[in-house]
Amino acid sequence: MRVPLRERSFGELIGLCFAVSAGNFGRLFLLALLMNLPTAFLAVFQEDAARDHNTLALAMAGVTWLVFVLTSPMLQAATIRLVASSFTGESPSLADCVRLALRKMWPVLGYGMVTGLITSIGIVLCVVPGLMFMTWYYLGAPVVVVENATVTDAMARSKKLSEGLRWELFAFILVTNLLFQAIILGVKGGLEAVLDPRIAPWVDLPISSLLSMPITVAPIVYYFSVRVAKEGFDLDRLSALIQGIGEGVPRSAQT
Repeated sequence: MRVPLRERSFGELIGLCFAVSAGNFGRLFLLALLMNLPTAFLAVFQEDAARDHNTLALAMAGVTWLVFVLTSPMLQAATIRLVASSFTGESPSLADCVRLALRKMWPVLGYGMVTGLITSIGIVLCVVPGLMFMTWYYLGAPVVVVENATVTDAMARSKKLSEGLRWELFAFILVTNLLFQAIILGVKGGLEAVLDPRIAPWVDLPISSLLSMPITVAPIVYYFSVRVAKEGFDLDRLSALIQGIGEGVPRSAQT
């Protein structure tokens, strides 16, 4: 699909998250399944281990968490590659997206860990600072991948891009992230209550993969809209970025 690159209203951005998810449904869904499959596989073994071996179950829980931590930034990076190409009409293969995900996994993971820790500390201390940090750093993952930025540069860049938009961005996060996260947790809890624990992860896998698509698409859509509005970002510059995305192009050339 080809998405016009232009500034959009709040309602248009919400709609675009779903439009982009639908327009790239096949590849986005397969990427989500691929990245979530190891976690579902390990969850089954974790449940079997919990029946007789508490120590083994604890170890399996740790391994499952570690795999999730590693696959989440890969899914994020691959989705950024795919969604960015929607604005140029390009059609990258799944292999292209996975190759980029492998290259950008560690920077995206580092960004998520640092900003997640800062946001969590802010929420624990006084809630409001944590919510503020959440809006500051929401756009950083696309910056890391598209602009080839370091973690600290992406934090500063995300904060700058979000200036003057914090309340709108907070509402956007509520609708596209927290709402769908709550739905996913509700579905997961419902499946665990009615299904055999060894079957529930496999039923949950396609459902969670489907519901997570707007969550991963949302910050990328917002990032490009902000760049158009604040920097006059155009299709020629985007096309140049897409050609060098994730290839180690110097940041000065990326922006």
